[in-house]
Amino acid sequence: MRDLGKRFCFLLLDIISIPGVFMPKKYNALYHLKIICPLCPKYRRKLRDVDKRGECYWFSKLKKGDYGIPRYFGAKNFINQYLFLKTDLSEFR
Repeated sequence: MRDLGKRFCFLLLDIISIPGVFMPKKYNALYHLKIICPLCPKYRRKLRDVDKRGECYWFSKLKKGDYGIPRYFGAKNFINQYLFLKTDLSEFR
């Protein structure tokens, strides 16, 4: 049941992140930093902790102004999350 609550939270974050799909990369990144990232729970951030430093890899890249995250990552991660599969983030380093 607890996992179901997490998935519902993921779904809400995914829904409010949809407008970013239609924005240029820089504005999508700024939208995420202002709106999505502050709402993201710790357990979801851990799924994106590529370097095992305790911080979401994407958050650290975006706040440095690195907007080069491939757009297909979001779709790939979305599908994997709802199929309960892990996304191999090492390809995005």
